Amino acid sequence: MNAVLLLGIPLALLLASVMPYMAEGKFGPVHIAAYVQAYAMILLPNLVLIGACMFAAATVTRSAMAAYAGGIAVFVLGLVDKELTNAFNNNTLTALIDPFGGEAVQLVTRWSRSRARRSRTTTCRI
Repeated sequence: MNAVLLLGIPLALLLASVMPYMAEGKFGPVHIAAYVQAYAMILLPNLVLIGACMFAAATVTRSAMAAYAGGIAVFVLGLVDKELTNAFNNNTLTALIDPFGGEAVQLVTRWSRSRARRSRTTTCRI
């Protein structure tokens, strides 16, 4: 159910980019694959990671308050991780340490030209 609710974010962004009152091409061409890729590679894994942490906290302590505190702790630890890894000169290590994947996306797209960035999706090589 949470994955369906989380689907509202990319759908809202997609709908906002194709509204009739928006200037044509203001956000570049619309690629549905980019929205599907972001949902499948960033949003869903983060949902599973955070959901597992909150479920584990609630199961171990048998308290809903612990699940809420666990969610806040994951958020705060993400902020602390961001601050601590800013001092690293190794971008690859920073991307590997980031639990939410934001640094990895920035590393992959950092040197893309703006025109190329708007016209293609980033490929995932496993």
